[in-house]
Amino acid sequence: FSDEDFLALTAAFPDTGVLEQLDLGDNSKISDRSACPLLQIVAARYADKLQALRLDRCIHIGRKCIQLLTRLIHGPMASLKRLDISGVYVSVCDYQKLANAIERHEQLREVSLARTGISPDLSTKVLP
Repeated sequence: FSDEDFLALTAAFPDTGVLEQLDLGDNSKISDRSACPLLQIVAARYADKLQALRLDRCIHIGRKCIQLLTRLIHGPMASLKRLDISGVYVSVCDYQKLANAIERHEQLREVSLARTGISPDLSTKVLP
């Protein structure tokens, strides 16, 4: 799917309902242009129920989306239990804030950060 497809999807999201998982993984065409508005809509409408978010291997997601994701993890996405951003570059500047948000999140139990540019040794970590 392209950015245009995801922008159309964002516009079509219902105002009510339940969304427990959002899987955008393995999409090499999605970028900040569509990922940010989609994440904002999901956070505004479904954050209290969202338990899993996959953005793995979305190689065109950039700094803007990582910064938004950090704010959402730190704030409205309190029910999130699984996060996968493997294969998405995280800059050194953004890593500390993302790590702090992940560390402080009370529900987040599984985080996948492999191939994010942070460290070649990082992979899926299941938190106690």
